[in-house]
Amino acid sequence: QVAIVWAKTDPEEALAYALAIPGKNGTSMSTAALTSWTTHDPEAAAAWLAAQPNARIQDELRPALLKAWQQNDPESAHQYCLTKLTGFRHRQALRLLKKEQTK
Repeated sequence: QVAIVWAKTDPEEALAYALAIPGKNGTSMSTAALTSWTTHDPEAAAAWLAAQPNARIQDELRPALLKAWQQNDPESAHQYCLTKLTGFRHRQALRLLKKEQTK
């Protein structure tokens, strides 16, 4: 996929482009780009996601971030959930990580 390759060299540009595409194609490309970025630099990907002003985008893409992070560094992914997320998002993220662990 183009998004995956692009995200390896310029993840923020790849995500900006993908987020401008409406509908499922944009969502799919955004998810692929963020997953690729998270595989290489989860902290930077998480910081980018947290800086997005649109909470809907954060909520839509957070599962991709967490799944990719969990695969490469489960402890760090768990720490992110404990220290960076609160309330419903915190509980939702921990459930997702637990679900991913049992796969």
